[in-house]
Amino acid sequence: MKLVRFEDEYGMETYVNADQVTHIRAMGESTVIHFGSDKHTVTVKMPASAVASALAGADKP
Repeated sequence: MKLVRFEDEYGMETYVNADQVTHIRAMGESTVIHFGSDKHTVTVKMPASAVASALAGADKP
């Protein structure tokens, strides 16, 4: 399991299992991280490109 730390839309520390992310979607200045469906999401206050980089970096040891 590869956990990546983000701050969610409420300012709370949130850890995401990068292996479970199916896709991300830009929404204004935030990004929605999806885990298989629209019912399982986390919204973070970061651009989609930064979220993608953080999730991709989780593959590195």
